[in-house]
Amino acid sequence: MHVIPEWLELVSLVFCTGAIICRLWVLSPATESGFSYREGFVSGMWKLFCFGIAVLTAGSIIEFLTRTSEITGQPFPSYFPAVPTVLFKTHYGHVWIVRMLALGLLALSKTVVRYRDKRPFLLFMLLLALVVSATASASGHASDSGDLSLPEIADWLHLLAVCFWGGGLMVLWLFVLPDFVKSDAAALPVVSHTAVRFSTIAGISVGVVALSAIYNFWFYVRYVDALWKTSYGLAVIVKTVLFLVLICLGAINRYVMVPLLTESAGLAAKEKSVIGRFTGKVFTPSGPKPDAREVLVRFRRRVGIEALLIVGVLFCAALLRHEIPARHMVHMDHIIEDGTFHRMDHGPH
Repeated sequence: MHVIPEWLELVSLVFCTGAIICRLWVLSPATESGFSYREGFVSGMWKLFCFGIAVLTAGSIIEFLTRTSEITGQPFPSYFPAVPTVLFKTHYGHVWIVRMLALGLLALSKTVVRYRDKRPFLLFMLLLALVVSATASASGHASDSGDLSLPEIADWLHLLAVCFWGGGLMVLWLFVLPDFVKSDAAALPVVSHTAVRFSTIAGISVGVVALSAIYNFWFYVRYVDALWKTSYGLAVIVKTVLFLVLICLGAINRYVMVPLLTESAGLAAKEKSVIGRFTGKVFTPSGPKPDAREVLVRFRRRVGIEALLIVGVLFCAALLRHEIPARHMVHMDHIIEDGTFHRMDHGPH
């Protein structure tokens, strides 16, 4: 009951943020080069964006009702008289109000069609998305350390990086690359520029995800034994494995597929780094060089796999938000040599 709505909220938040990011910084080469994206692609992306906002709103309402029941200790609908108290007298209520106001403004912003692709308007929408993501961190485990604490900021940066990276992957896979596959050879330079720009954003995001994940491991897990002896730790292991697979696929796309796209478009490729040269030697396909369309199809397929893995990572994140952190579990229990847990009696103190 708790994990599925949370998961759908996270997927929707990641996609909606990714749509704004792509329209701001990834898709802009279209207008610069004179190539026009099909109206159907842009319209379809914004329709799914609106659906994502609706899912976020519905999920937030469900979460509020669930949290209210937990706070009051009353079942539905007996706690209704306490709703105003939860809203205006608790930290969670204050955060929830801010979240709903930001979601409401995002929903209204999509009704202003004439401005939806203007950069200042998109920046305003991005600011609202940042507020929504901040409320997710301000109402989770990280908020136990206080508002604007280091754990809360690290959690927010972690979520933001996943939004930029994973949301961009979803948009590219579902809308941008299918549109390019149907285009003629004149669109190849735009394909290359789009891939390069997103690759840059993805590379920065991966670095932020990795650094914040290391801090989160230290703060929420800390003890290596807790990884396989708590449900929280097991979720962390699965999430880490998915992340490492994502890193490998992302490296192939960044250092193999993107240069192939650039070469197919007849553009000058940048000098490769040491990692790029190594990855290129290991993963560049042998045999005849594929044509431009085949390269694009392969790139889209790999981006799709990455997007699906991101969805799996988000499911693990939803699990973690509703599990007791492993570090706290270790304080609650002690581990004996056979690996089982026994409840400790801390006494009245």
